[in-house]
Amino acid sequence: MDAKNRESAADTVATTTSIKREAAETIDRSRVSAANVLSKTADTLHASADQFSKFGHMTAARLQATAEHIRDTEFEDIIHSFPIVVNRYPAQSMIAAAIAGFAIAHLMRRTAQ
Repeated sequence: MDAKNRESAADTVATTTSIKREAAETIDRSRVSAANVLSKTADTLHASADQFSKFGHMTAARLQATAEHIRDTEFEDIIHSFPIVVNRYPAQSMIAAAIAGFAIAHLMRRTAQ
């Protein structure tokens, strides 16, 4: 590998590291607001759960638990627990990944404007 390719590879690694750090900081800042949205959604589900019976209350309780977990857990700790959660809940993990992808894309578009 010549010097030019090594320099380009080093620049790519530096850029990737910078993007990763910025993404982690952005996600960490929005962690509490995301938890608040989940909490409000859980409250709404609980309020209208009479229409949904057990399923509505169960879903609302899980959303509330997720909101509390997100609010109380640092981003780095969430990242380290990913393999355990993905292995335990593969289908839910795929759905969450799709939602996270849409959310990140939305944030990136909003930031670019």
